[in-house]
Amino acid sequence: MGFGRINLANILRKPGDAEGRGDPFYMRAISQNLVATPQFSIYVSSKDDKPGAMVIGGTNKKLYNGKVTWHTGLSDSYWEVQLDGIRLEGQDSGTHDTMMLTDVTDGDDSHRKCRAIADSGTSLLVGPEHMIKPLLPYIKVHKDCSNMGDLRTVHIYLPDEQGVRQQYSLTPEEYVMKRGDSCTTGIAIMTLHLSPEYDTVILGDTFLRKYYSVYDVEKNRVGFAEANHGADSGTHIPELDQIDQIEDNSEEEW
Repeated sequence: MGFGRINLANILRKPGDAEGRGDPFYMRAISQNLVATPQFSIYVSSKDDKPGAMVIGGTNKKLYNGKVTWHTGLSDSYWEVQLDGIRLEGQDSGTHDTMMLTDVTDGDDSHRKCRAIADSGTSLLVGPEHMIKPLLPYIKVHKDCSNMGDLRTVHIYLPDEQGVRQQYSLTPEEYVMKRGDSCTTGIAIMTLHLSPEYDTVILGDTFLRKYYSVYDVEKNRVGFAEANHGADSGTHIPELDQIDQIEDNSEEEW
């Protein structure tokens, strides 16, 4: 299930519908001040037989490790942030080290050459052909899983709220989906025509399984922290003792 922002929700409204008719339940809860803070967070389980979780009003600290790093939102429709680059582990430094690297167009911070959307409604990490195709020789797993040892770790770079580039890594064990004795790479080609001004990559469950995600509705920002998959080793995810509120990158440390 995907959770967009208010402009995306408005497309569900029909002529004559009351104001807020298409608003998702979590946005209604936030607008009616029914939650502790205008945030929600998502945990994607790494196991098929274990549940995921959505926390409305903050986070469940038991489901992630370390601190949450915030990234500035760039859209009123999607949870969209700037994407600076995707790089493969183990390549020599130089022109072939960076498969894709973006920068600011014409010095205008509101128009980036590439953006990434955090979307729990998309199963894979997907992007346009010219960005993903060069990676495939290094990340494409054989159906029988026989080349797992030859695959490369993928590094994804997103600038945080202070403009500092943050690295998010996915090892082959994390981006390859294994079902029994069959393997499939959870990174694929998909072109989205959301804007003529920039390319778009979707950070779907392949990414969100590794990184617990937090969405700040009021400040339009997205936060990530490494998910704690050891927490769902039992029958259920850990009980929520209290909802934890997060303010920014610099003041909160865990």
